[in-house]
Amino acid sequence: MAKKEKKEKPKKSKVSTGYDGTLFSFIKIFFTELDVYNNLKQYDKGKNRFMLNRFMAINFPNMANRFNLNGTNPANVVDSWHIVAQRYTRVPSWIYTKLDKQTKVNNIKYDPHPDALKIYLNKYQISQRDFREALKFNPDAVMDEIKYIEKQITADER
Repeated sequence: MAKKEKKEKPKKSKVSTGYDGTLFSFIKIFFTELDVYNNLKQYDKGKNRFMLNRFMAINFPNMANRFNLNGTNPANVVDSWHIVAQRYTRVPSWIYTKLDKQTKVNNIKYDPHPDALKIYLNKYQISQRDFREALKFNPDAVMDEIKYIEKQITADER
């Protein structure tokens, strides 16, 4: 018996025309190409809702907060944002914001005189943990004050 040859059916594209599935290609279409945006599938609109809402929250925080409710249809939220976006003729520059890298907090090891530390903790009524936190964020002021207390303690001992 001869095997039947299967005819290959042309596969349907899951991606809408003019849209390659990436976030920034969607953003470009969203702001500049009305025809392509109108032909996008609801699924394609919906999967970009979260990031679009974050981008639009830069300039429209109150609206973004209202669109961020659970249970709203993602594609309809994107369509609502599109009404706002129609006032732009190109992708606005505030979409491409870059954040500064977070600065690292230096962990400074400082072992003050035990009596000076006890006086400092009692004066400000803080715990050892609060002391370490204060030392992280404002080491100069904390160390200066404890050195002053140490100087007073050593002066008393003479």
